[in-house]
Amino acid sequence: MYYYQLYGYIIGCEMEIAQLVPAKKEESCDLEIIFEQVPEKIKQEIVQFGAGKPVHAGKDYMWLKNKYAIFAVYKQGKIYVENISNSDSLFLLQFVLGYGMSMYAYLQNQIAIHCGCVAIEGKGMVIAGASGAGKSTITMDLLESGADMISDDMVIAGKTDKGIYLYPAFPQQKLCRDTAQKWGYALEDLVHIDPEKDKFAISRRDKFVIEPQKLDFIFILEWYDSSLEEWREYENQVITEEIQGINKIKVLVSNLFTQNMFPYIGMSAEVFQLCADIAGNVPIIRIQRPYCGETIEEVKKIIYQKTKYDCIK
Repeated sequence: MYYYQLYGYIIGCEMEIAQLVPAKKEESCDLEIIFEQVPEKIKQEIVQFGAGKPVHAGKDYMWLKNKYAIFAVYKQGKIYVENISNSDSLFLLQFVLGYGMSMYAYLQNQIAIHCGCVAIEGKGMVIAGASGAGKSTITMDLLESGADMISDDMVIAGKTDKGIYLYPAFPQQKLCRDTAQKWGYALEDLVHIDPEKDKFAISRRDKFVIEPQKLDFIFILEWYDSSLEEWREYENQVITEEIQGINKIKVLVSNLFTQNMFPYIGMSAEVFQLCADIAGNVPIIRIQRPYCGETIEEVKKIIYQKTKYDCIK
């Protein structure tokens, strides 16, 4: 059995997972990943609900079925992975580290945010937004400018006596082909981790922080088409807005890793309360930038100004 630190938990798995941070074997294991058939109860529910319900939440468990596998997650600390497609286990592991861990977090009354996540001078910040909005590019640029890495694609946030904290993922970053080439990486030396989206994996162990970081800011990246009439007045400027009121909860929920599951499972009162607590205590700032044009430095400057980080490296 191999043991790793992940999202504030100690997880155990019979598979060696190179990208994760090892944990000491004598530490208590919170969660075990098990590659075998899911419990019979789960299979019965899948038949009962049919193809129209790919995910379900019970009192202390959740399951998700896609074309590759069935994932059954238990609050007490088990994730079962039943391979139904003869897929490679390392391929299925991507779903475990994403959807599997997001479901486990949900059962622990935490949330998984789809984002890049860094710390600048001890300030933890989320860089979220729709696919293609520039999360990876901005996160990469911040890391190269001196920020520390908390996560690349998903971070788990939970409430403690000291406030809302972010729990680090693992020291690996996924970059699209253009971004990897921009920073001088030889593609043949990288792992082509996502052929469908043409993304490559690089190690960021030199930048990674393993300790939980306090959540201080959430930035939502969006792009606009400056050729459209309603945007022409902005003349390719970067536009910022601090989101207010109930819209903060709406924006936060729309960037959760589990957002597509809520139509099937609803949202627990505890998870909604956590979202409300974050909205009530953490600034959420929307940054809109033109689809075309080089605006990375301007976005970075806005982030540094908002966080009162004076040094642009």
